[in-house]
Amino acid sequence: MLRSIDRRLPRGSTETSRALYPLVAALALALTGCSGCSPIVGAECREGLTRCGELCVDLQSDPQHCGACNNACAAGQACVAGMCTFDFDGGPRDGDVLDGELDGELRDGEPEDTLFIFDGDYPDGYLHDGQLPDGQLPDGQLPDGSVSCDDCELPNLCCAGRCVDPLTDHAHCGGCGMACDVSETCEDGSCEPICDPPTTYCGGDCVLLDTDPDHCGRCNNRCPTGLCADGRCVGTPPGHVVLIGHSYQVSRAVIRRVLGNAVWLATLPPVEPALDVLVYEGDASTASRNNATTAINESAAGRTWRRTVFSDVEELEAGLPDAEVVLIHARGNATDAALMALGAEWGPALVAFVERGGVVVVLDAGGSHGGTWQIPAAAGLLDVGGRTTIGTPTLDVVEPGDAVATGLPGQYRAELASAQFDNAGGAVTVVAHEGAPVVVHRVVP
Repeated sequence: MLRSIDRRLPRGSTETSRALYPLVAALALALTGCSGCSPIVGAECREGLTRCGELCVDLQSDPQHCGACNNACAAGQACVAGMCTFDFDGGPRDGDVLDGELDGELRDGEPEDTLFIFDGDYPDGYLHDGQLPDGQLPDGQLPDGSVSCDDCELPNLCCAGRCVDPLTDHAHCGGCGMACDVSETCEDGSCEPICDPPTTYCGGDCVLLDTDPDHCGRCNNRCPTGLCADGRCVGTPPGHVVLIGHSYQVSRAVIRRVLGNAVWLATLPPVEPALDVLVYEGDASTASRNNATTAINESAAGRTWRRTVFSDVEELEAGLPDAEVVLIHARGNATDAALMALGAEWGPALVAFVERGGVVVVLDAGGSHGGTWQIPAAAGLLDVGGRTTIGTPTLDVVEPGDAVATGLPGQYRAELASAQFDNAGGAVTVVAHEGAPVVVHRVVP
């Protein structure tokens, strides 16, 4: 630019025209938009500037010559201390203010995530959005630059990136990863029971299982009467176990009445207006599940009930404290070993449930095994024998006075997927086929 201007001056120009040269050069510089640039004075640039071509520039701040001649910064960047940086905050560089004054000053996305500014590491706003997780290290939580527990001093230990006291830490009691049970506390590096004998830890309290009506005999076993003695509920209604030789794959009103009567043997809770029924569906068909639900509804007589499905022993134990009935559907594709294993696993919880007045109803017929009856047998609820498929014969109601037989005619026809059992094992035979039990009912005082 200066060279072209110089050629426009006429040769042999007067002193006046020569005097105009600095003014013309200054005007040319202004037109370039170069801040911090100066024209070359004589053959040297003034102190603090560097010669780049025909210009004297400040390499520390010039965005067209940042740190070196012709090293232009990208759009949106500024030249700070000879480095091209993203100066989004628009404020002073890091270190110009006290620690913590800039940290977290901008809200998320306003306009860039620049919450992590480490003192002396980078100019403010240098790191791109997302380069460090938002909120990973709240200001002042750790010393600047620290991301570990190198300063953790004995007797403390560094466990999972956190300095802990192994003498009192519940998750690292006596050493890293040595967690105490929920019923224990960490004292002097050892897990000790929260409750002193004879009390037991139940849901945050130390209780006596022998007398506590909300934890009678075991945690969360609530007595309907509010009375507990020697770990058993006092004055509770009897429990019931009913085995029905119908799968309910196919049903009619009289067969549904059997199941409805069995479920409503349960006594409605004194406070809750609805009966809680825990249902184990296994691999039961949609038709079986729907017909069973219809059977309960048909016998409700204006009463209400809630249906909760469980699939394993953890869900069973979690639901039993609030339940009045457990309904187990007939299994289809299962082995005898699997059925016996379920009964053994569920046994302790089901026995306690029946002893406090609960009702267990088991449906059985069909399937590639010896019978779903093996679940209550392995649980210790019934002592029955084998199972035989019977098709659709006429069945006899042999104990019409039993509560399960309420409203049944003297005879009714079995539907497909019905079965009879070898014996009733001390339970009452309510419905039979040629003397063999089809529906059995055991009352547990």
